[in-house]
Amino acid sequence: MNPDGALAKGEIRFDSKLDGQCNGWILMTRFPGVPLSTLSLSTDKLKTIDEQLANIVFRWREGLPVWKVTGNLECGISDEKPSSLDSLEIFGLRIIPSSTMPAFGVKFDEPIINGLQYYRVKLEARLRKLQELEIFKGNRHLIHSIREFIAVRLPQLGICNLQSQFVFTRYDLSPHNVFISVDATEISGVFDFEFSGFFPELDEFVNDAVDNEGDWPDILYEAYLNRLEACGMRTPRRGIEERLWREATARSRLGGNIAPWWLEDLVPSERMELEEDVLKSEKIVLEAMQLLDQSVRDSIR
Repeated sequence: MNPDGALAKGEIRFDSKLDGQCNGWILMTRFPGVPLSTLSLSTDKLKTIDEQLANIVFRWREGLPVWKVTGNLECGISDEKPSSLDSLEIFGLRIIPSSTMPAFGVKFDEPIINGLQYYRVKLEARLRKLQELEIFKGNRHLIHSIREFIAVRLPQLGICNLQSQFVFTRYDLSPHNVFISVDATEISGVFDFEFSGFFPELDEFVNDAVDNEGDWPDILYEAYLNRLEACGMRTPRRGIEERLWREATARSRLGGNIAPWWLEDLVPSERMELEEDVLKSEKIVLEAMQLLDQSVRDSIR
């Protein structure tokens, strides 16, 4: 996608010689420039880049309407049979929220129309991984407590009781996904929309703070937030209630550590080295549930 929000266009050719070999592949348009993560730029230059990035994020947020359902992006040619869900046509593509969240390993039978459903299906997906994968067997004693939390405490959280509207969320907005022009003066493209979709307003920032923690130096992330706020967008610093922010980040840590995705595909030789990570995840799960439980208690005093 170009910085002005336009989809990149180009011609492609297919070669059927490798058909049937089950090789994974990603089709991408080659952009000029290099990943921001590979450059050593001055603080002033980086601040300028981060302000440009904020402008792009704001245009995405303002240019795409809020949706009544959540899901990863699903794109199709505009002359295809329309979905039963409302769709949006952008540069010849029909865009709707997917009926699943494949990027997160989440499948569901009915559309997700509120925050409680959204957070529940994500937690339940990780709970299934905890039950199924041998690498996590040491933490299976947590299953009962997690199920009880989902049934009792989750519906009481503030983030699960907000007015339901799902906004375009880029997700995974890290320096390695941002390409910079050769002269290092402007953003030439933003890549990897695998995790993008329509999600709760908080999710963009929660992912930055939890899963992508440390990707952006504090001073640069401050410049990014400053610009978003100047554009009128709510951020964790201004406009988003502190209690909701604490709940959202704690819930993210909980979901990410019930069955950490980065441990799922370890080979036997690696598992012994990372058993300590499984134990760490247990601690994070317990701490997150305790924090969320306290948030509910504080809210009803």
